[in-house]
Amino acid sequence: MSQRILTGVAVAMAVCGFIAVGLVWSMVQQNERVNLLLLERLDQQASPSTNDAEGMIQIAFQLVQEGNPQKPAKGFTGTLTNEDGKAESFSLDVVVDETGKLDFGRLPWGKYYLKLHAPWDETAILKSFVTIPGRDYSQTIVCPEGPPEKVPVKFQVRWPQGLDSEEWVVLCDFRYPQKGREPVPYVLKGRRSIQGQVWMYEQDPKDPPHGVYLIDSENRVTVCPLGTRGTYQDTAFEKLDFQTDTRLRQGEYHLPVCYLLQKSLLPHLTELGTHTSFDMLTLAPFSNPSMRIENRVRIGTGYSAFVNVSEKLKLGSRLQDRLNGPLNSHRAEQIHGIQLPEQSMFSADTGQMNVWEIKLPPAEITSSYLEKVEHNL
Repeated sequence: MSQRILTGVAVAMAVCGFIAVGLVWSMVQQNERVNLLLLERLDQQASPSTNDAEGMIQIAFQLVQEGNPQKPAKGFTGTLTNEDGKAESFSLDVVVDETGKLDFGRLPWGKYYLKLHAPWDETAILKSFVTIPGRDYSQTIVCPEGPPEKVPVKFQVRWPQGLDSEEWVVLCDFRYPQKGREPVPYVLKGRRSIQGQVWMYEQDPKDPPHGVYLIDSENRVTVCPLGTRGTYQDTAFEKLDFQTDTRLRQGEYHLPVCYLLQKSLLPHLTELGTHTSFDMLTLAPFSNPSMRIENRVRIGTGYSAFVNVSEKLKLGSRLQDRLNGPLNSHRAEQIHGIQLPEQSMFSADTGQMNVWEIKLPPAEITSSYLEKVEHNL
């Protein structure tokens, strides 16, 4: 009996041994398969696959001069930026070669935009473009052959009826405020279009004229005196050298703010800053209400403003009642200017008269006048 029991135990132990060996063998085989998969994955990362290689495409541009497409544009640099919005986004800077070619080499396909820099600090940002796998990208770009030339510009002020223009001057400031700019936090920017591409030129503030002008009743113009940081400086009408015209570089210019002031305020011009607080009637056709009162001139936001520094604006009774709501109290009697939701643009170019017309608002601002303004926006 005992021998039978021992025999049964031995058989059971042998069977368990076989099972254990089988499990160990299975685990070893599984580990080998995992290791092979890991090695394949590492191998894929170390050497790009055929599909990855097909995704790399050549991106290059040919730069030619305006008016002479056979002549390469030299001295330009380009910044190509990948804008897929991923962590892998990047930018590359390349200098054009002697043939006018701007070659960025082979890059991953995707969405890009190009910014061009001229040797004289004029820049252009091209519309974004998308590249696709297996197809190289190239484009010919017409560039300016030189910096914008200085051309004569005259002013024509349309004075409102009933105003004795002999006692007044108009101050036009074409500059933009730029935060963090030293030593002058204001810049004068002109833009010109070449073959449908907009080029922006930022003028050196040390290179007069600097974009701030005083205009008298005879449409004569002079450069407004400025301090080292671009602020208005006190002066006197008798000290100013008015001429029939001034000179500006070719391009389109936006007039952010136009001030109307009496000559007697010129000795106190430093008190007038581009951020001076004024109660302004702001036209905003896409907001509710369409007209509102703000306490400062918004400059550098794509709008144009007119400000009467010396006197409050005279409003028609219907408009005044409309503005003097519960929130405004009697602020309608303190309005000095109008902020328009549009840009007053002026153009200077060779071969044309370049007469810039400044239309001042009427002596009395009425609802019908503002409705006409809004209708023409």
